[in-house]
Amino acid sequence: MIWSAAVARRMSGELSILAGDLLNVCRNSNQPASAAKPPEELVLACSNLGSPYYTVDFAERADGAWIVVETGDGQVSGLAAAQDPVIYYQVLADALERRD
Repeated sequence: MIWSAAVARRMSGELSILAGDLLNVCRNSNQPASAAKPPEELVLACSNLGSPYYTVDFAERADGAWIVVETGDGQVSGLAAAQDPVIYYQVLADALERRD
């Protein structure tokens, strides 16, 4: 099946992951603050895709199932309008410090 906006009840957002650690779960720019967060099972399934820093876009389908829409290199993924860049980059810096 090809994914389309008609299939999804709401595009919930994006995960940011560094070295297997979840940095951020952020709703899509067009979603209200009340948008559902993905189930923990989805987050865990996406937490080690073999890349050191990446993002995962996800959506909740109309039938209630969750799907991964795409993954991307964290270096080129932009921040959502709802994200505070100062907080995001501080969390990233802290995570990188812990890796040293």
